[in-house]
Amino acid sequence: MEPTADKFEHFVDAAKAAEFLSLSRKHILRLSLLGVIPAHLLGTGTRKTWRYLLSELRAYVLAQGTAEVAKNANSPQTKLRGTRNRGR
Repeated sequence: MEPTADKFEHFVDAAKAAEFLSLSRKHILRLSLLGVIPAHLLGTGTRKTWRYLLSELRAYVLAQGTAEVAKNANSPQTKLRGTRNRGR
């Protein structure tokens, strides 16, 4: 039995993705073009049409936060934190 269209997540445009991430539409398009955020390119013309799945954007943002925390935990700056000129 084939799933109905109701069971699929709808793609959204850059304006909705920008609203979801609290960023500007222009910034979302720039991040898409650079391949930074998960985005789906439609068409083959010179003008790019991007579409997004909010679940993919959410997963990307949450993964970035986890990666940033792990990166900062291992950085030399974190290990030195709290040792600079205390009370001087």
